[in-house]
Amino acid sequence: MVWRWTCSFEKYANAYKLTVDQIKTMLDYDSDIVVTESANGITFTSTVVVDPVTQLPKGDARNRYIRIAYDKSKQQGMLDLTAGSQFGIHVYADVDLSKTSNGLWVRIKNASGLISSEKNVPKETPLTTDEILDTTVKKSADNAYIEITLPWSGSVTIKNIYLFMITNKVEGYADMASRITGGTGAAAENIYTVTNAAELYEAVNAVKSVTPMPSIIRVNGTITYDDWVAASGSTLRYIDLGSSVSNLTIVGVGSAGKFDGLGFKITGTNTIIQNLTITKVLGRDAIEISNAKYIMVDHCTLFNEPIVANPSEELKDKYDELISAKNNAEYIIISWNHFYNSYKTILVGSNDDADALPDRKMIMHHNYFQNCNSRLPLYRGGHAHIYNNYYKDILSDAINCRTGSKLRIENNYFENVKKAIGYWHDTGNNPSGQWQVSGNRYVNVETDKPETSTCTIDFGNYTYTLDPVDSVPGIVTAGAGAGKI
Repeated sequence: MVWRWTCSFEKYANAYKLTVDQIKTMLDYDSDIVVTESANGITFTSTVVVDPVTQLPKGDARNRYIRIAYDKSKQQGMLDLTAGSQFGIHVYADVDLSKTSNGLWVRIKNASGLISSEKNVPKETPLTTDEILDTTVKKSADNAYIEITLPWSGSVTIKNIYLFMITNKVEGYADMASRITGGTGAAAENIYTVTNAAELYEAVNAVKSVTPMPSIIRVNGTITYDDWVAASGSTLRYIDLGSSVSNLTIVGVGSAGKFDGLGFKITGTNTIIQNLTITKVLGRDAIEISNAKYIMVDHCTLFNEPIVANPSEELKDKYDELISAKNNAEYIIISWNHFYNSYKTILVGSNDDADALPDRKMIMHHNYFQNCNSRLPLYRGGHAHIYNNYYKDILSDAINCRTGSKLRIENNYFENVKKAIGYWHDTGNNPSGQWQVSGNRYVNVETDKPETSTCTIDFGNYTYTLDPVDSVPGIVTAGAGAGKI
């Protein structure tokens, strides 16, 4: 049997769903994979034996392969993807990588080899439920199949699979804000007010013990790096919240919540960082968002040291980004923040390789960028909506639309900026980015002031309030930053 489409349709509305019973009839997998069935789905587990002392595999530590929609007798795939130019495939699964040191990959292949983007669940994400393993086929293809690379001692439970034609509509924006709730609804016993590093350390550990129950940490004091080392014993320049943590808000009290030399690493789900001042995190990002989903950074003040026109490499690299979003991080809102005195300010995507370019989705609005050099943001892969931000005194480039990204850029105010919107320093491994521009104001901007769009982006039913561009400087300077909520 060949599974084929004869007409186009909206995502999921008319998508073909492969159930567990159907998946069982079109499977091929390595002989040393153990397969079990339950009401939850089909579980595939690699059977490599792990040494209890070294925690390393004994014997063959190679990856195992699972092939879905595969005809073993013909040794070919069963999917006909010739009815359209782009197809999406979503595998809904639970993934357990807690006993392995490798990641899991999902790809679409046929006899000619790889024909899709690649979805990676990294080893740093040991245990996830209801994970969407998504890949995209961007060309017509026949006899295709889904291949999952299962690492030694890894396990994946497949629940169902959706196959759909891709339209121009970008999903995920309409409900992004409503899905980022942080610690809303936290019980009284899960709300912590901390004034020093020792109390913060206790609160973070308490949150980890009760997650996914909603929690709130209220910061009413200054936390320094040295104090954090003394309290936690960790010499890392960041507080690692952990990939299992979800439904958390960390919020400053008034103007008192400050972090000096110490930042955050966020790898969990549904986390809000709000009303905090974070500064001078040596050699690190102030806030690193890695493989995390539904994250908001709101009304924060982030800064380092005043910048100069021709810095030494040592000075330029003394600090990393104020915010970075890396790997499979997506559904991120950065709003009402004040960024200043920064060479490398916001990085989205850490390299130009194809497997590092998932369809990240981000909203940036009402941020104040002042006395910065570049990366406002540097955006690789995926989509973003950037609107009503105020860029003032930017030495180099502001919005670097890079490496396959598509950005809607609206009603931003650029003042005393060298280069406003463009793509720079692309390695050429992937196509440079595109933009849809409207309503932006350029005041004393030297170059790269596009008035014409290079793409059109449809965010579906997503709605937002757009302030008049000439009101942006006053609105943003009055409302952006810590202490202004």
